[in-house]
Amino acid sequence: ETTAEAGDETTAEAGDETTVATGDETTVRSEPVIEPTETVAVPDYAVNVAVGASVYAASEYIEDGLFNPTYLVDGVRGGDSKWGWSSSVEMAPPSDFSIMLVLSDVYKLYGITLVPVKMCAGEGFPSAYEVAVSADGLNWTTVVTASGVDAKAETPDEVQPLVHGFAEAIDALYVNITIKEFSDTQNGIEVARIGDIELAGTFLNVGSDPVVI
Repeated sequence: ETTAEAGDETTAEAGDETTVATGDETTVRSEPVIEPTETVAVPDYAVNVAVGASVYAASEYIEDGLFNPTYLVDGVRGGDSKWGWSSSVEMAPPSDFSIMLVLSDVYKLYGITLVPVKMCAGEGFPSAYEVAVSADGLNWTTVVTASGVDAKAETPDEVQPLVHGFAEAIDALYVNITIKEFSDTQNGIEVARIGDIELAGTFLNVGSDPVVI
């Protein structure tokens, strides 16, 4: 167990508990368990290749200007509008349901960043999930597993992205995020929310420019 006074920074091993004392209040929070722990370096020329991807969600809630699956990949982290994606608030989602991205081409991927919904102060961000990728839609490789994630913040401005590097660079056209555990409910229904998805990637032929038609 690791104890940190207010203002201190503490790095804990996965699965440890961190006790944070702030004034008269003490909060005990378990550190998330995230794999891989050793990741490949992301080259300087990598870009967010998730922008413009096709998005397919097994459960979704649409509210114009606030929630839409397409807002996940618009390349702009949500603010007062275009908050991101939410699962349905009217029907319980299926267990272990997923969000799939189909990229515009096969890219070499180095990592993924999942951004909680800022205007919700991170509420609804899944507490456990897996990320798998595939180049052909048939053969899949799990590149990230995470559990015990708590993305809630005191204020919207304190929301932090979850940055996950991959153990090695991998070619992919499809990216599948499976939500394993929820962290929030609305009207008695488990709800998941993600603000933005970013993928650090490069063209397979490094140094070549995309063809503009």
